[in-house]
Amino acid sequence: MKAIKTTKSGKRVFIGLMALSILLFVGLIYYLWRVAFAQEYIYRVIFMIVIILLLILTILAAVGMVGLVWSILRGRNVSFFQMPVYRTMNILYPFVIQIGRILKITQEHIQISFVEVNNKLVESKKTSVSPEDLLILLPHCLQKDDCPHKLTRNISNCLHCGNCDISSLSRMATKYKVAIEVVTGGTLARQAVKEHKPQVILAVACERDLNSGIIDSSPVPVYGIINDRPAGPCYNTRVNTVKLEEAINRFLGGKLKE
Repeated sequence: MKAIKTTKSGKRVFIGLMALSILLFVGLIYYLWRVAFAQEYIYRVIFMIVIILLLILTILAAVGMVGLVWSILRGRNVSFFQMPVYRTMNILYPFVIQIGRILKITQEHIQISFVEVNNKLVESKKTSVSPEDLLILLPHCLQKDDCPHKLTRNISNCLHCGNCDISSLSRMATKYKVAIEVVTGGTLARQAVKEHKPQVILAVACERDLNSGIIDSSPVPVYGIINDRPAGPCYNTRVNTVKLEEAINRFLGGKLKE
């Protein structure tokens, strides 16, 4: 089986495709405006209603785009832009994916870029929480395939054999006194979020699952860490534990209880 190694796509991929989406909306508005005046009165009214709705959507998207670029470049979140930024990312996401396909940009690269953009936005908020307000979500594929112990939603069953990253991640969560859950998909992830009610989520997964999780969890910020797949997707995956611990320290901000 071919190993899958995650690579950096760069934030520019997703941001560029978002900008292109907005430009296409502007072009569509111009086209509809030209067509509207060639129609009978009743159809012209319908066209104008559609144009107004598209114009409102485009303006909101443009404001969100400005806020997105500002937050990333300045490394600082502006509360005024926060809602438009996330709304814009969520609304334009399907358009970005489709435009990427037309331009022969792989969905994997777009999804990786989306995670990078999202992480920069989360970092720009300078959020600092207590250990009980931080939740770590892990995919079940981090566990060795031949391990007989069920860890889903009960990571305490880990015997710390060291054959996978679960052991060190479990110890890390104990060290920092944060909640940690192993989940098999979106349903269990949502249950864990509902149960723990975190202010920040650290999620480890493939770029596809991180994309859907980031969008589903909004407005709760999700900092995503893409796993490595040396044996292929969803099978004996690994994670950069150093990067995860750095993220824990960033969001706890010295609030570890002794």
